[in-house]
Amino acid sequence: RVPMEHETAEEEAAFFAGAPGQGLSYATGKLQLLHLLADARLAATGELDLRGFHDWLWKNGNVPFALLRFELLGDASDLDRIDELRADELRADELRADGTSTDGAR
Repeated sequence: RVPMEHETAEEEAAFFAGAPGQGLSYATGKLQLLHLLADARLAATGELDLRGFHDWLWKNGNVPFALLRFELLGDASDLDRIDELRADELRADELRADGTSTDGAR
């Protein structure tokens, strides 16, 4: 038994069957949030004000965790990694445009 109406459970099951990545995206977001919170606790000079963290998070709105991490902790490592991946993608596009395979095979 589950704590919801049978009809609601069927609707939820149909939704997640039709969008299988949706549940995973929620779990990924939760892990990213917990990681940010843990790092904020480590960076705090005293005890972290959880209410203040919560209010700050809501005030900033729905933005990528890389930007939240940079704003809160001054940590640009996620942003730097995004730049690196984008540069790799652009190089791969150039190779494809030249007719060259990215793996060295033709």
